Amino acid sequence: MKRVRGMLGNLGNLLLAIILAVLVWVVAERQANPSSDKTFSDPIPLTRQNLPAGMVAYDASAEAVRVTVSVPDNVWNELNPNQITAWIDLSGQLSGTLDLPVKVSVPNRAAPVVKIEPAFVRLKMEPLAETQLPVSVAVSGDPAPQFAARPLETIPTTVTARGPASFVRMIAAASGQLSIQDARATISRTIALIPRDRDGQTVPYVTLNPSSTLAVVQLQQLGGYRDLAVKIELRGTVAPGYLTTNVSVNPQIVTVFGGSSALEALPGFISTEPVSVTDATGDINSRVRLVLPPGVSFLGDPTVQVEVKIKAIESSVTTFAPLTPQGLSPDLSARFSPEILDVILSGPIASLNALQPSDIQAFANLFNLTEGTYQITPTVSVPSGINVVSILPSTVQVTIGPYVTPTLTTTATITSPLPSPTP
Repeated sequence: MKRVRGMLGNLGNLLLAIILAVLVWVVAERQANPSSDKTFSDPIPLTRQNLPAGMVAYDASAEAVRVTVSVPDNVWNELNPNQITAWIDLSGQLSGTLDLPVKVSVPNRAAPVVKIEPAFVRLKMEPLAETQLPVSVAVSGDPAPQFAARPLETIPTTVTARGPASFVRMIAAASGQLSIQDARATISRTIALIPRDRDGQTVPYVTLNPSSTLAVVQLQQLGGYRDLAVKIELRGTVAPGYLTTNVSVNPQIVTVFGGSSALEALPGFISTEPVSVTDATGDINSRVRLVLPPGVSFLGDPTVQVEVKIKAIESSVTTFAPLTPQGLSPDLSARFSPEILDVILSGPIASLNALQPSDIQAFANLFNLTEGTYQITPTVSVPSGINVVSILPSTVQVTIGPYVTPTLTTTATITSPLPSPTP
């Protein structure tokens, strides 16, 4: 019996020692990694769980919450905000305005939640309703004068509205808008639909399926009118070294009216008066009259805006340029290696052909340099419109030394016989 008591006493001492050791470890761990309150920088999205069947929740006062945890630094660095969930529990709730607590789950037990903002969320809940709505697309504007618009067609003609019952009852139609202003051809366009009440106000918290409709308005051209494409008549040739890159006209189509026989005799286009591009070196932008065929009249302005884009033909050339020092002290001299640079230039052919050797200048910036050997980057100056593609070599060695004054040597030259001595 005494032996059993001794064993129990030893076991108790062992358990006490283990508990004390654990306490010491916990205290040491907390001292080494003290906890502090930290708030996640990004709000945590708020979900709704256990929504009763046939009900809908809406108008929540918050869709996300900020979560603060008490956590040691070493644990904080391991936390992933994407693993944190926040929700409100709707189980057992009835219709009306609800104030529900926010619940948050953090996967790491070493990071207990100490604060949730907001801690409660207010929202509304009521029965879910669904109904069929007519599609109503308002057509605005008028087509071009020579066209008549047929009645609007929509596909589909009805859509399904779904949402809180009190809001679904408010909807009168699924509405959209379509403009046919100045249209010259049948319009077929997808129109976004919006649930609206009888006063034309948007009804919130309701979804439409489908959310759009295909609206079609067919246009019919009236008798006595005809649309013609505009044909630009260019005359001449641009200057040598230039080319025409684009020709445009606005409007591209004009309308004429007249007798049926005169209209039927017309080709599918109408020409402008001649537009001269002779020796042009730049863009042409001008108002040009149209040539009216006999027996018809214009509907509107008889002129069009013509734009001709003209661009210089570009090429490249390799030339050379001697280096000129800049900023060198008067008591110093410079020797370059190499002394002459190869320069590749690009630009309009006409400009390249007109270049003179004096137009291309290469410089070496030697400001504040003293005696010695340096590697410098030269620069090249060329006329406007010319581009420096490359300088070869891109760096040049320069040796700077004292300036040596040239020594002049005088040599006497006899240009006539010396006089004979006098006896």
